Amino acid sequence: EYSGERTLIVEIGSFKGCSTTWLAVAGKRRGFQSLIAIDLFRGTPSWKKKFDTYEIFKYKMKRNKLETFVKPIRGDSQEVIKKWEDSKQIAILHIDGDHAYEAVKADIDNYVPYLERKGIVIFDDYDSTHRDVKRAVHDLLNTGHFQIANVVEEIKPGWGSIALRKVS
Repeated sequence: EYSGERTLIVEIGSFKGCSTTWLAVAGKRRGFQSLIAIDLFRGTPSWKKKFDTYEIFKYKMKRNKLETFVKPIRGDSQEVIKKWEDSKQIAILHIDGDHAYEAVKADIDNYVPYLERKGIVIFDDYDSTHRDVKRAVHDLLNTGHFQIANVVEEIKPGWGSIALRKVS
């Protein structure tokens, strides 16, 4: 079991809160302190669409009685990290933000250093339609500091994910 105020789940890319809900429910059961959900709640800039999912996200957290466990931060993950507290250790990191290679690589470079030893980093959209995500994951694996913990194979194009465990 995880416990203590320094043990966090961090999710980059929460959108409407579906994956946030699953991570939060599991995290509460396992004794995590909280989940930090970082998102613009407008989609990624490349989508070029106008919408806002923040109220939907907040409603979903309230409906599932997660509003005190989940701490949403509305902002770009690359800006949020500039205000990060060094004492915060991440046990589980879920990366599902902007899927461009440079953005995924930046999230890795900025947040993985806070991942505790034996921590888990999960990448959504590790599949044939998101080559940039796969490339960034393979770059991380090639460092030798991670091993594959689990892979969800593509059920259909665009549906896959991978979890890596930090080994050193």
